Amino acid sequence: VDLRYNNFELVLEPSTKAVMVCIMDVSASMGINEKTIAKKFFTLLYMFLYQKYETIELVFIRHHSQAKEVGEDEFFNGKETGGTVVAEALHLASTIIKERYLGSNWNIYITQCSDGDAWGQPDCDKTYSIIQKELIKNIRYFAYIETSRYAHISQLYNAYKELEKEYANFSVQRVFQESQIWEVFKKLFEKNKKSV
Repeated sequence: VDLRYNNFELVLEPSTKAVMVCIMDVSASMGINEKTIAKKFFTLLYMFLYQKYETIELVFIRHHSQAKEVGEDEFFNGKETGGTVVAEALHLASTIIKERYLGSNWNIYITQCSDGDAWGQPDCDKTYSIIQKELIKNIRYFAYIETSRYAHISQLYNAYKELEKEYANFSVQRVFQESQIWEVFKKLFEKNKKSV
């Protein structure tokens, strides 16, 4: 057997495409200030990824008691509101990623903005499970910002802090006002710069 033709060496080709899944809480508890912070954060992340990749696709998911994929205009300007169920949004994100992006050499980023209000501990537990079992192993990075007006720590934030301890590609920060966005953005992505 001629070893010249039977020895293969794997050569990794860097991917030049990324998908950014944007998840925004649009429940009644999210005020104008919280939504403005979320919008500015999504824009900043898009600009960051635009510098790194030749091709970027955007997926927009709005959620209150239900989650749905929408276009950019509805994502930022839609008026629909209601209660808050977080797990629905993460389940939808997982479905979209599996159907469109897995196995196609995409760098997958998820960014989520919420005020941390969730449908109690069962919703937080289900959300945690979806991230841990379905999402985290398939994505490049997950960034969560909580746009809270209050000092108290939400159940969702506590659940996400546990994920942050466990996974290098998961990061959590809180934002109270617009002036903090840039500093929070830097903190989110300094945790594991190699994975980003």
